[in-house]
Amino acid sequence: MVKNYLDVIRLWPSTSDLVKDVGSTYGAVRRWMDRKTIPASSWPEVAEAAKKRGFPVDLELLASLRKRRVGNGPR
Repeated sequence: MVKNYLDVIRLWPSTSDLVKDVGSTYGAVRRWMDRKTIPASSWPEVAEAAKKRGFPVDLELLASLRKRRVGNGPR
C-alpha cells in the first residue's frame, strides 16, 4: 500500500530504473528521496512510468499524498 512519496519511489526495483523511466537525473531523484517528496512538476512522468510498470500510482494518488503531507505539517 502506498502511504507516502517514499513508498512510490520504492516501487521501482532501483533508483536507476526510476531515473530512466521518468527521464530525470540520478541527483534529482536522490533529492526526492532525501526530501521524502516528489515535486508536482514531475508527477505526470512518474504517473506515466508507474502505469507502464503496472504500479498503483496516478496523478490523483500523488495529489492526495501532497494533501496528507501538507495536512500533517512540515516533515
